[in-house]
Amino acid sequence: MEDGRLNSTIYDVSRLSGVSTATVSRAFSNPELVREGTRRKVYEAAEVLHYSPNAIAQAMARQRTDRIAFLICKEGATILDEFYAGICDGIMNAANRTDYELMISTAADWDLAANTSKNKQVEGVILGGNAKPELVSELQNRGIAVVLVNNRMAGFDLPCVVSDEYGGVRQALEHLISRGHRNIAMLEEIVRRLDPGRVFLPTSASGPSEFISKTPGQSHDVHGWWQYQGNPEQYRFFGGSDSLFHSEFGCDGMASLASLKRVLPQKALHPVSMRESDVWRFHGDWWCTYRREQTMFGAWKDTEQYIACSQWMQAEGLRYILEANRRRCFRNSGSIIWQLNEPWPNISCTSLLEYHGAAKMAYFWAKAAFRPVHPAFDYTRLDYAPGGLLSGGLAVLRDAPAAGESTLIAQIFDMAGTCLFEEVRSRTRVREGAEEFGALCWQVPESLRGLFLLRLTAHAAGEAHANTYYFSTEADRPYRPALEAAPVLCGTARFSGGTADVEVGNTGCSAALHVCLSDETDSFLLDMEENFFTLLPGETKRLRVGFRRKFRFGFDENTGASAASPVLRAACLSGEAIRLN
Repeated sequence: MEDGRLNSTIYDVSRLSGVSTATVSRAFSNPELVREGTRRKVYEAAEVLHYSPNAIAQAMARQRTDRIAFLICKEGATILDEFYAGICDGIMNAANRTDYELMISTAADWDLAANTSKNKQVEGVILGGNAKPELVSELQNRGIAVVLVNNRMAGFDLPCVVSDEYGGVRQALEHLISRGHRNIAMLEEIVRRLDPGRVFLPTSASGPSEFISKTPGQSHDVHGWWQYQGNPEQYRFFGGSDSLFHSEFGCDGMASLASLKRVLPQKALHPVSMRESDVWRFHGDWWCTYRREQTMFGAWKDTEQYIACSQWMQAEGLRYILEANRRRCFRNSGSIIWQLNEPWPNISCTSLLEYHGAAKMAYFWAKAAFRPVHPAFDYTRLDYAPGGLLSGGLAVLRDAPAAGESTLIAQIFDMAGTCLFEEVRSRTRVREGAEEFGALCWQVPESLRGLFLLRLTAHAAGEAHANTYYFSTEADRPYRPALEAAPVLCGTARFSGGTADVEVGNTGCSAALHVCLSDETDSFLLDMEENFFTLLPGETKRLRVGFRRKFRFGFDENTGASAASPVLRAACLSGEAIRLN
């Protein structure tokens, strides 16, 4: 022991106090086990010697560390987040009051988080966010106590601290109503009057997980995701979901070229990744589909074709989710798309209607997927190599029970319009839901290259509806062959008042994919039952189109005068656009 007693040991305290080293250790680690007089002698000797017990040695002796960990299990979250900052502050205050050392981690990697807890030798772990069951099991197997924050986990009997969502919403409603905001009060009154047995609350995610999960039993009322997950991930993930209610999800896609011209300068109209353009990022940010379109299509000839590719992938991704949820009726109780329209002039986002009102391809595909009678195919990917097997369940999705026979026609075409397969199946059934028609199993011919189309047509309850799926023999950039097609469009439009009777045909030698009707003057919104339809060689589509003048409002760089009447234009993914009048 040196002068100043800065290096005093337990042996020095033992000698000065006249008790054993074991008694000195107990006096600090378990003082209730030592008589008061003995404790006083030990503490006085320690004060004279400036002795402080070694925390690590104490922990080893008691086999306790008095250390807990707070792990925020949410990607991108930090303790500066408004939600977690308050929780972290409360945990820190409680730890200080009880002499616990607190370790905080925001590791998004589950293995890293678990190893961090192990290496720091913690007594317990507080898990905030969407912790994985595997992490909880691993911690429990190590004898580490676990508490969940803002999460409940099926299969684990764990203490949970969760928000009082019902009480919070109720307080918010009462506050808004007291301040004179009548819209929510009006909706609540309508529900009370028309459906008195139902509780009215604005909905949000609830259950063990906020976001849709691959883990069985976790997806109650869930959100997610809002971007196409890739091929085949999109189909494996949502096709295997067991969500009870899918209350917010979407898929991103570009707005039309006309909308881009309204909000972007001319020099910025060329497609670019939003990481490389502040102008594009300002009108899209999260919803950049540039890399996705490169992966699915390769290169495109111009901005209009890039937009058509992007809208196709948005419609494809969204339709699959809607059909997957409807196939599980009534194990899944419904779908709410985020979102119908957009209050900001984004050039890309998840909306079905553009800021200026035009309907995107996803609007029509989603509308079709919600029809009372809708044929559907359950597939797991978009690419099937020559010689491979295209297989999946066939169904007719019905909203209401109906007596009589239902018929489903399945046809497979190549891009030249040659029918490679055709089969008719019939069933008699009266209840609503997914009417199963068995599995489709078709071997892709060895000679087939490029795209091929599966067209399903359902006849049920006096209605007939078709649905077309697009597959490829190529795994790399599967939809690239679609850009090489050479359709030839022709058509006419006959106007009468506020409508036009339109006829569009394809006289070319390959399919015209996603034929879109629009107003070339960009002065009118078009109303029609169908748009973005596919015409095989020799096919014709007739439809009635209504039109109404666009309302000119904010964020509009288009200062040109409005036209007196629309100029109808028909365009498809590849090939030349035409005027119909």
